[in-house]
Amino acid sequence: MPETLTERFAARQDDLTGTERRVIEHLLAAEPDVVLRSAAALARDLEVSDATIVRAAQALGYAGLHEMRQALARRPEQPTLAQRLTESLAVVGDADHLFQVGLRQHLDALSALARAIPPAHFDAAVELLCEGQRSVWCGSGPSAALADYAALLSRRAGRPALSCTATGSAFADDLVQLASGDVVVVLAYGAVSRQVRVLLDRIALLGLHAVLITDVLGRTVGDGVDVTLSGGRGTPGLVASHAATMFLVEQLILGVAAGEPARAEAILAELDEARAALGGGARPRRSR
Repeated sequence: MPETLTERFAARQDDLTGTERRVIEHLLAAEPDVVLRSAAALARDLEVSDATIVRAAQALGYAGLHEMRQALARRPEQPTLAQRLTESLAVVGDADHLFQVGLRQHLDALSALARAIPPAHFDAAVELLCEGQRSVWCGSGPSAALADYAALLSRRAGRPALSCTATGSAFADDLVQLASGDVVVVLAYGAVSRQVRVLLDRIALLGLHAVLITDVLGRTVGDGVDVTLSGGRGTPGLVASHAATMFLVEQLILGVAAGEPARAEAILAELDEARAALGGGARPRRSR
């Protein structure tokens, strides 16, 4: 049997329940001091029972949480990006099957997303976005492109939106744009960065509503989040995949459009006219 926690998870993840998978992904992505946390503390972070934490450990072949903690304490540092690529290519093995392996991994990620997000949580996030005067999508690194994309789709759905994707001191300019009536969507993965902490503090200070899209952070970010939507980024230790997150973002905005379809249709009709004018073709007639 594989000895490391990462190897055991990779070998048995298909046999885990959605909740057990979320527990293990949280432990793999969390800060090193997670080994000191009790089952009760971990259960509070993930909004599960103490027994679920223990069952997740046993599902990987450990006697209990204590033995899994020992495995966590022995784990090496998080792999570098280059190491993640090497491991991902090793999983594929035969390059001729790269497409099939990747497709299977993405289908697994979507299945995990279905298990991780109750419909009630999704509906609550859509309701917040519909009720807000403006949506603000915040992300850094690869998630910055997703935040830009989400803001664009939101505007096409007839809702004011902007993206906040700056880093370092430049992020202060993004923070001061937040205003009353905003609903902030935070895309954050792995450990809680200082930037996410400062953003959540700003959200709390202004009394804004927030939706968190994350893999393992859950309640560890604090109580300033109204709805948490959990979605992984593929197998820990391998190259990250954002396909499931993109799907989730698109469905959220489709849900917003469904709330006021006439508004979204009017905006898209104007977009069609503008595209026709830029292309030099005949402009489509609007229905009256």
